[in-house]
Amino acid sequence: MTPFQFTRRDLFTILFAPVLFLFIKGKRLKGLIILLAIGIIFTGCFKNYYRVVSRPITDTTNLPALKNSDKYFIVHLRNGFYHLKNIRVNGSNLEADMQTLPPERETFIMASQAPSKTYKSRQRSLLFSEVHLYAQDVSIIDTTHLSIPMSSISKVNIYEKDSGKTIGSYALGFLGVYLGANLLLGLIILATCNCPQVYTYDGNQYNFKSGVFSGAIYSSLEKTDYLPLDGLQSVNNKYLFKLANNQKEEQFINQVQLIKVAHGAGKKVLLDRHGTPHTYTKPINATAVDNLSREVAGSLGNTDGNVYLFDQQSDLRSKFGSVVLTFDMAGSKTDGKLVIHAKNSLWSGYVFEEFSSLFGSNYSSWVAKQDKADRRTIEQWQQDQALPLMVYVETDKGWVFADYFPFTGNTAGRDMIMKLDLPANKTNVRIKIESAYMFWELDYAGLDLSPDEPVTLSYLDASAVTRENYEPMPGKVSARDDAYVQLKEDQWVNVVFEETSTDKNKTHSLFLSTTGYYHNTRRYTGKTQTAALYKFRKEGTFNNFSKSKYKTAREALAKGITFPY
Repeated sequence: MTPFQFTRRDLFTILFAPVLFLFIKGKRLKGLIILLAIGIIFTGCFKNYYRVVSRPITDTTNLPALKNSDKYFIVHLRNGFYHLKNIRVNGSNLEADMQTLPPERETFIMASQAPSKTYKSRQRSLLFSEVHLYAQDVSIIDTTHLSIPMSSISKVNIYEKDSGKTIGSYALGFLGVYLGANLLLGLIILATCNCPQVYTYDGNQYNFKSGVFSGAIYSSLEKTDYLPLDGLQSVNNKYLFKLANNQKEEQFINQVQLIKVAHGAGKKVLLDRHGTPHTYTKPINATAVDNLSREVAGSLGNTDGNVYLFDQQSDLRSKFGSVVLTFDMAGSKTDGKLVIHAKNSLWSGYVFEEFSSLFGSNYSSWVAKQDKADRRTIEQWQQDQALPLMVYVETDKGWVFADYFPFTGNTAGRDMIMKLDLPANKTNVRIKIESAYMFWELDYAGLDLSPDEPVTLSYLDASAVTRENYEPMPGKVSARDDAYVQLKEDQWVNVVFEETSTDKNKTHSLFLSTTGYYHNTRRYTGKTQTAALYKFRKEGTFNNFSKSKYKTAREALAKGITFPY
């Protein structure tokens, strides 16, 4: 699991989604104040960063490739810097016409050595068009023509946008001012995952890991979650966890266990939503992605924080946001494992809050009723609305539903796995992943075709459980006995596991198994919107509800920032 990374989509969500919420609620003045603050900050506090990419010259193919990309070439020689035109490779020599550099091209001449690699927006086209060739052991007399051995060029530098630092600068700068005004905090809390938050201890402090059993909002939906604990180290032969309630809710924890999986070296392992272990090696990337932009298609091949928000449709016949991935099959495989990195979006938290508000003052009565409802009925409704991440495999009979990935909450992404039955005698397989509009963020998707290898699972019970006031709770959370540890707002529980001896010939992966459910304790006002809620009986209504809310938000924001001249 990778740490949280800001992306362009996350930047929009963090900066402007709270503003949109204010406009929807009719609080236009607050929204305008925030937008004004954003404008002030954007003009003075935020920075654009670039990075230097060095490419060694290993053969004569690199320069012609760069030459055909309309770049501006600058050569660094012992006795100066020059612009190169009409570049050509003649045998083992590089030849070009030379010109003195215009003043504007001297701005980034030593950019690779600059301590702070920043640029102004107006300098973007200048900076990213430059290619710098370094032959600093060469001196020339003729400053109109260059002819030097290719071997004298030590490296070639180009400049690229450092999106991570740039977006981080924008987002963190905005958050500082926004939090200082005490305006964002409530809105971000409103949109974040409603579920227990897990923290792990590293010997100095507790670090946030993820939310668990997200989506189990009624007792009838109580579930077991399997959280991967990549890189977790014991402290004094103990594993220490904190499960905290940071929300306006009641949380009911039934069982907490640490699962240790022993497996072969060179293999990775994940537990699926049923708790079944699956091994994998290096999943293959999709060779094609239907009907989506090249940027979206490329981003799904790596866990890089550049996510797909299910705001487009690969399958144009589907009601939902979707992505259709084509994988080449190696041989006659009939099973495989879909490996993804994903999480629920911040937008999903807001939209579900809007849905809950439709019950008005009767919300708590609705929750009490759902606590006693049939679990399968509720889960089927969720699937009909594509709230979990739905997966289909294409066969000769069309799309066949395989399974779904359960809710993760929107505070952290996680790796997940699903075993698939693949159609026989196919040279490639198509897999469709669906979600309600903007309800999920998909960062990575790959298909593993290696067979599952034998693994050994060990289940460890907690050696100590204490409340936030250090009150010991012996025997708690060790069994699914319905003797729940109840957490109200701002309460937490500490859980300790003893490290056990391990087989040194095996690799071990750890998972935190948590079972429970929670209730939203927010109080809504007003009458129940019966007519609106009745529509949600129909398949796909939540998708349309999310899309409509997003459209309303954009229109409200557009009206709010239109000023008379």
